[in-house]
Amino acid sequence: MADPIRKGAPDLIDAFRRAGITSIILTGDQRATAAAVAVELGLSIGSPAEIIEAAQLEEFEAASADGDLPRVFARVAPGQKLQLVRKLQQSGMVVAMIGDGVNDTPPLRAADIGIALGRSGVEAARGIADVVLLDDDLISLADAVERGRMVAINIRKAIRYLVATNLSEIIFMLVAAAGGRAHPLSPIQLLWINLLTDVLPALGLAMEPAAPDLMTRPPRDPKEPVISAREFGTLARDASLIAASAFGAQACAARLGNSAQSGQTVGFASLVTAQLFYAFACRSRSGSILSGRVFPPNPFFFGALGSAFAAQGAALFIPGFRNLFGPALGIADFGISLAAGAAPLLAIEVLRKAQS
Repeated sequence: MADPIRKGAPDLIDAFRRAGITSIILTGDQRATAAAVAVELGLSIGSPAEIIEAAQLEEFEAASADGDLPRVFARVAPGQKLQLVRKLQQSGMVVAMIGDGVNDTPPLRAADIGIALGRSGVEAARGIADVVLLDDDLISLADAVERGRMVAINIRKAIRYLVATNLSEIIFMLVAAAGGRAHPLSPIQLLWINLLTDVLPALGLAMEPAAPDLMTRPPRDPKEPVISAREFGTLARDASLIAASAFGAQACAARLGNSAQSGQTVGFASLVTAQLFYAFACRSRSGSILSGRVFPPNPFFFGALGSAFAAQGAALFIPGFRNLFGPALGIADFGISLAAGAAPLLAIEVLRKAQS
């Protein structure tokens, strides 16, 4: 007689190992059986010293405190599974538990992520689990981990973009007010900036595909904030560069054109362009596009930015529509706006490359 391992289990263990996730067997079988299963899974070489029996839980506590975590536990009673899950959590680990029987329901509930098998699992396990595998395909868990990591990273990209660009608007308005310019941008221009730059680029960043090395990175610290204090400093720097570039373009255009209203339109165009270009900098947390790094293709990102640039072009050049946002831009004004919009991205990328 045999109790074969489930299809895809060895591949799942290997994928988890590369992703920095530790896999542990909790079984009620005897030591020899547990060792044989561990060998088949590629989890253990089958040495008796690697197998911890339920009677040795006190030793496990001492070993886990030293950072030496056993991978196989044999002759474990249902109540001891719950005990082990709680011990792992108390040591600071995030625990996912896979189970299919009634005896697995207490640890499934206690685990940070309870995973039940949809076909072979009992109703009690399915009802209490956080995740149910409808087809019992274990390898799909590796895909779930990859997608979860991708979503978490993309959310951070979008938030960093929104924080920096909105902060740039605040800095721009405060500096202009401090310089005695009561209306650096009109209300309709501010509304347009928020409608255009806060939506499409952030959606494009949220749809970024997974990086090729995503499943070879270690898990992130669950206590890590969405934006760290160090990142806030970087975002403030980026926002200051965007605001300074737009403010400089506005002042330059106002002086060259002898018209404050013309300068206002140039400042508006420069600020929008700089914010849209900044989305490229947010695709990477630390790498620089000047380093030649290749990003995974993302048609949605380029489609979103292309649509945003097209909408901005319509606001600046389509007769009737452009009257809402100020006087028409001349060739010189358009050149100033484009240069001022690209300058912050180039400066940010040069700083990143110098720091890497």
